[in-house]
Amino acid sequence: MKKNFNLSAGIVLLITCLFITSVVNAQEMSSTVISDKSENTQAMQFHIFDGVAASYCMPLVKQSQLRFTIDLAFSSDTKDGDTKHTNSDTNSSYYHNTNSSQSNTEYSVNFVASYIYLLTSKKDVRPFLGLGIVGAYGKSTYNNNTNSNRTNSTLSYDENENNSSTLGIGLRGTMGCEAFITSRVSLLAEYQISVLRNWNDSDYWSKSTNESSFDRYTSTSSSDGWQIKLDSIRLGLAVHF
Repeated sequence: MKKNFNLSAGIVLLITCLFITSVVNAQEMSSTVISDKSENTQAMQFHIFDGVAASYCMPLVKQSQLRFTIDLAFSSDTKDGDTKHTNSDTNSSYYHNTNSSQSNTEYSVNFVASYIYLLTSKKDVRPFLGLGIVGAYGKSTYNNNTNSNRTNSTLSYDENENNSSTLGIGLRGTMGCEAFITSRVSLLAEYQISVLRNWNDSDYWSKSTNESSFDRYTSTSSSDGWQIKLDSIRLGLAVHF
């Protein structure tokens, strides 16, 4: 399944590059672009697909750059629900009513310093390769609350929460292309491969309460390991100055 997804990701990147190339070639580029086709300039890049990222590119020599990137991702999910179970017969009746709410929040931030090599310095469509160092931090919080009421039983309340944080460092490889649509604005398509060493800390607690008892449980854990991410596609826009 993972291999199929990575293959699909590569196909999407290739199609995107071809599309950008065809758009640029279909338009008659302005005389400013045509007369200045070999310029390695400073640029601000903005990626808006598969997370949000902003980068500053600083030219080194004719076909190389240093790129500094802040990479952000955020997700939040909440759920509320009611469940009612009733069973009745001639001699007895049973019910179990439950009200629950769940929330899950995750965010991450990556800081990347990359060396970018332009396979051509011409200012029309230029492919590039890159390799950089990544520093990553992420945090997630999961919370669940449940109220339960059963036949011949008191009302009970259960709550649990899990908090985890991750710190990582590693390498990121990049391959992509850039297509100029004006003398100062270009479109970007990239495929990124990341290898990270992660350290994770988490703490969990739960409590259960009813009219006759109270119970609380807590635990903490630490772990470390490797993460390989092969499916990161980025599309964006760059402004050169």
